[in-house]
Amino acid sequence: MCAVFRLYRHWFIMILFFGATLIHAQSPSVPTSIAALENRIATLSQAQDSAGLQTLFNDLQRANRIPFVIADTVLFLYNGTSNSAGWSGDFNRWSAVAPGTRYRMNTTSSTSIWTLKLSLPLTARVDYKIVLAGNNFILDPANPLQQWGGFGPNSELRMGDFRPSPDASERVGIARGRITSAQRFTSRALGYDVQYTVYLPPHYDSTRTYPSLYVMDGQEYSDSRLGALPTVLDNLTADGLIGRGIITIFVDPRNPDNLGNNRRQSEYATTPAHLQYLVGELIPRIDSTYRTIQRADSRGVLGTSLGGLTSAYCAISRPDIFGITGIHSPAFWFRTGIFNQWRDSAMRPIRIIMTTGTMFDTQDDARTMRNIMQNKGYTLQYREVPQGHSWGNWRFLMSETIRGMFAPAASSIRMTPTQNLSVSVTPNPVSDSMQILFSLRQPTVITIEILDMQGKSVYRGTEPRSAGEHTVILSAHGYANGRYTVRVQGTDVSGSIPLVIAR
Repeated sequence: MCAVFRLYRHWFIMILFFGATLIHAQSPSVPTSIAALENRIATLSQAQDSAGLQTLFNDLQRANRIPFVIADTVLFLYNGTSNSAGWSGDFNRWSAVAPGTRYRMNTTSSTSIWTLKLSLPLTARVDYKIVLAGNNFILDPANPLQQWGGFGPNSELRMGDFRPSPDASERVGIARGRITSAQRFTSRALGYDVQYTVYLPPHYDSTRTYPSLYVMDGQEYSDSRLGALPTVLDNLTADGLIGRGIITIFVDPRNPDNLGNNRRQSEYATTPAHLQYLVGELIPRIDSTYRTIQRADSRGVLGTSLGGLTSAYCAISRPDIFGITGIHSPAFWFRTGIFNQWRDSAMRPIRIIMTTGTMFDTQDDARTMRNIMQNKGYTLQYREVPQGHSWGNWRFLMSETIRGMFAPAASSIRMTPTQNLSVSVTPNPVSDSMQILFSLRQPTVITIEILDMQGKSVYRGTEPRSAGEHTVILSAHGYANGRYTVRVQGTDVSGSIPLVIAR
């Protein structure tokens, strides 16, 4: 009996082995190039091989390769029964639909595979949706990545060299700050009720004093799906990168009695009444309630889009109150007088951090303001990223922005400028994440590479950069302790600097 069992067990194992081998042989592997994938889809469609097409799509989805990205090219894919399919997103300003190419499963099936091929920067990150017949916008059902915006979630594409900031995700085991319930009062300057919430740093101590930050559109900056600013503040405080933390006031422009009534378009239009509300009413209220440092160099204002316009307006209008301003994708077009206000005002000690996307975002006006600020002699930390007007853009720049606004002076090793390029790395040694800072006198394509002691590349990123100040934040997670070299290269510029990773 035992011998018979062993014989049957032997044949059973063999059948399983050959069956699995046959199934594997029949399952097409994921192609290694865009052209190979397009050719396979076309070949299977021409052969009316609906099973083969479905298997290929399923293999791609299981491998998390939809959209399919190789280098600077992406192939979007959709598998469905619609009579038409296209794509809309940051890459075409959401104002158009890029039509897809249709590959029928077979002549009797209503199901087709649709594709769209685009070239995008290697470090791009974009929001998008699939647009079906009848102008029906849907999330990409084969892509698990999503980014929330003001109107709900979008599907998210990350090109191969895009690196999300680890500080935008909650960490286990660190102390967290506390956010108060909504505080409400009647603003005499505005003539109606307003509300706000306050973030208090971890281990908030009433015997100490803290910097303060006033955040426009605070209800979105504080949302973990959007700005995730409380999470960023917790992480930076835990790492000791912003001292003991920052008292942060999330200013909500919505009507407290009707949250669907957002008054930001009137409040954030460089209006003196709104400035008076902040300076004459809200700040005294905060300063009398919490342990704030009551100096301009320790008080900041932050905003995005119209809120970025407001942040720039507040800083230049009352530099005695706001000595730090953070400006994300500023809507300067809404009140172009802001350019002359910065150009014509006397220079004051204002710390400025400004960022913009380059995909139909606010880059033109941001560059105009950057030039005005630099010509006036301001020290400006300026950053452009290949993204659109999206919370995904601002969310992953949040850590860099807050550190630029509030990080204590850190020691750095600065290399001798090589032609028109100068670079520094801080902190150095690094334990968690590092800032690579460089300034350019002219636009160029920059490659940043980290080499170990054997000269092996452990990181490489390439993207075009404009003239001005830039900061790149990289995580040190996954790197062994030891000495490395940071090498920065561009057209006619190059340089390297030693780096130590020690935990």
